[in-house]
Amino acid sequence: MEWEFSIGQALPATNAVARFVTGLAMADNEWHRTMALMPMTDPTKATPEERGLRIMLARQQAALCYEGITFVKTARRSSHVVTFMNDLNAEAKKHYADLIEATDKKSPFYLPWLRGHRNVTLHVPAVTPSKGEPGVTLTEALTEAAGRLGRVSHDGTARTVRFGFADVVAEEFLPWEEERDLMKHLSRALFALGGFAHEALDAYLKALPPGVVQQIAAGETAHR
Repeated sequence: MEWEFSIGQALPATNAVARFVTGLAMADNEWHRTMALMPMTDPTKATPEERGLRIMLARQQAALCYEGITFVKTARRSSHVVTFMNDLNAEAKKHYADLIEATDKKSPFYLPWLRGHRNVTLHVPAVTPSKGEPGVTLTEALTEAAGRLGRVSHDGTARTVRFGFADVVAEEFLPWEEERDLMKHLSRALFALGGFAHEALDAYLKALPPGVVQQIAAGETAHR
């Protein structure tokens, strides 16, 4: 199924709720695309490039999770967004609660490393980080990776250059040992983010005046 609408009519820039659901949609797109790109190869049979890609995408998803939570929390400063969220159905509210638990110190699903990890993923880690800056540092990651083998490869062209050793170091930025349920809890929060985005967008679009959103028949070309 597919629908289309005038963005200016359906999502006016001056409308706080329109901006809110747009931000949710952007985060949801990035999550689904990183999932689609995730190599499905058995980890024990993965090539170095597949392993490096898996690590990169896992780190990006963790950073995206924190960004999504921060976005929702910040958006709630708007009374219009709060009213909109209060009117959402029970499923949406359950997704929201599951999402927020990832940053709730009292929750068994709390991910204490999430904020610091975002800081060293969406930004290249500083050579010498500011005092008190959260997150694993390059010094710590290199220390942890010191006993592992690294490599550099290419076939003579710039586009094929791969610094395999950097993937080994990057892996240390995720707390695999400290967080035994790392991927399970992270996946829980990410699915909650996706579910909340879906429910919020569905409620928003259904509440628009009749005729604003048009369903496109199968095989029909959308207007540009």
